[in-house]
Amino acid sequence: MGISSNKRKHEESSKSGDYTIREAKSTFFMLEFMRQLVEAAIHIHKAGVFHRDLKPENILIEYDEARLIPRVRIIDFGCGCFMTPGYHGYEM
Repeated sequence: MGISSNKRKHEESSKSGDYTIREAKSTFFMLEFMRQLVEAAIHIHKAGVFHRDLKPENILIEYDEARLIPRVRIIDFGCGCFMTPGYHGYEM
């Protein structure tokens, strides 16, 4: 997953000074995506699991057309580890 920008769209929206519906949906999408990603990371950390390889390739996004929101899933826990609180390095 990557985030790409469309220079022409940006220039057009900058010139008009309008906040288009497409941009509003895009902004909402990214905010909702980040909220769900952070909540998922907090949830797995509270369970004592650390992913250790969280990168764009290990994040799935399903888009619900009806509700216009993303659904974020973290995958590939192959490098993950279980930690006992108080018995791991401070960097974890």
